[in-house]
Amino acid sequence: TSLISVAANNVTIAGLTLDGDNANINSGKTSNGADIDADYGIRVQDCYNNLVVNNNYILNVNEAGIEIMKTAPACGPVQTGIQIKTNRIFNSPGLMGGQGFGVEVRMNASALIDDNCIDACDVGVRFAANAQGTVTSNVFGALTKNLKDVLVTANSGIVNCDGQNDFSGTTFGVQNESTTEVDAENNYWGDGVGGPSGVGAGTGAPVSANVDFCPWLDAAPPTGMP
Repeated sequence: TSLISVAANNVTIAGLTLDGDNANINSGKTSNGADIDADYGIRVQDCYNNLVVNNNYILNVNEAGIEIMKTAPACGPVQTGIQIKTNRIFNSPGLMGGQGFGVEVRMNASALIDDNCIDACDVGVRFAANAQGTVTSNVFGALTKNLKDVLVTANSGIVNCDGQNDFSGTTFGVQNESTTEVDAENNYWGDGVGGPSGVGAGTGAPVSANVDFCPWLDAAPPTGMP
């Protein structure tokens, strides 16, 4: 089930609280004190372009706070004009044996993910199945850690994470399973001196191979400098 399913071009969703914990339903699936009764907050499954999701609070959904995917081959190479900006996304735990995502972009979709706060998800943002996009100025795991903040799967397109993301409150910062390098420069990893851990030499949030994390910020945005 989806709280909102998008079925048109040129849609703006703004200023809403979308809570998957329905007081009149008891699913028995619980996470962070909530009974999880919905699978998705906002879902796009077709050729729809020019979607703006702005200034919403999306919480307590099982599979994804926002899912963007292009299912029809006739849609063209990628969706365009998808902007996910200034939202709070909380508690997507993936309780049915899979993973829960704050934002999932897949199947040739493309999205700008900017200035959001994403907490308590298995994965904050995932790109899969030829998806591509840009991730900037987001705060990950500020209150409750995500297991991973950004996951780029092996068959993804080009993903750019360069600029002002705060990965300091996380278990794993950026994991890139593809052979295409992810630009993740100018972000804060929780260690302003040594940068990220993992393949990095610092003590901050880990990064995987094929992630360009240098230079990093010496403090959290907006005051941190490369």
